[in-house]
Amino acid sequence: MNEELVTGYVTKYALTKGVLMMKGVVSESGALHKPRGWLYIGRGDWFTNKEDALRKAEKMRVAKIASLKKQISRLQGLEIKVIEAPEGVA
Repeated sequence: MNEELVTGYVTKYALTKGVLMMKGVVSESGALHKPRGWLYIGRGDWFTNKEDALRKAEKMRVAKIASLKKQISRLQGLEIKVIEAPEGVA
């Protein structure tokens, strides 16, 4: 494993914290991690190029918005009913 520090742009937490810039070591598997640290970012969740990281974060944002719109649509169409609990439940 190469112990050379690289600058990585982490997208794993882009929708909650933003893109994180960190110095770390790249493992044989392609993960980025802090030397002697607990933070371990898998391949695909970090980039060496800021523009690539921002592109990934934007794709994540658009996908999350689409997912939430779908969820809202389902909830708007939901009809709440009172049903009798099956035998043995409650």
